[in-house]
Amino acid sequence: MDDLRRIVGPAARLTRQEEKHGLLDDASTIGTRAGWQARLAECGFRLAGHRLLRCASG
Repeated sequence: MDDLRRIVGPAARLTRQEEKHGLLDDASTIGTRAGWQARLAECGFRLAGHRLLRCASG
């Protein structure tokens, strides 16, 4: 069970962050890696592992 928590915990936290920032609102545009990366960039975010980070502006 601890192994499962170690895997699922970070993914669940990341999903909650993505939902909070509206990144999953239009799921039809994020069906591919390129679509997901474009959505992140358009909303000013990037991923670092299981962490959602704001992109530095300018």
